[in-house]
Amino acid sequence: MMSKKYVINASGYRFNGCKLNKKSLTAAIRHYGFIECQDILSFLNYVCGIYPDRCSLIWLKEKTSECLDKHDDGSEYFTMLRTLVNEFEYALSIKKTI
Repeated sequence: MMSKKYVINASGYRFNGCKLNKKSLTAAIRHYGFIECQDILSFLNYVCGIYPDRCSLIWLKEKTSECLDKHDDGSEYFTMLRTLVNEFEYALSIKKTI
């Protein structure tokens, strides 16, 4: 059975309050073969800290959105990328109030 933090719940969030981190984001993006996803993996490996800061979250959200804008056909295959955009937006909204 999958760990609770990886379940996509009714709200569309994958991580259920767990911090977004380099390892979990890499695992989520790794199986997509799009150029934008490869850019994200390079960013995570070479630029991003263990936990993305606000600037990194903005970049990750924009790059993931760019990938969806170019490739998303509405199929279930893209659910994880759509969920990640929601997660980035949520994390950014929390960081604004801190």
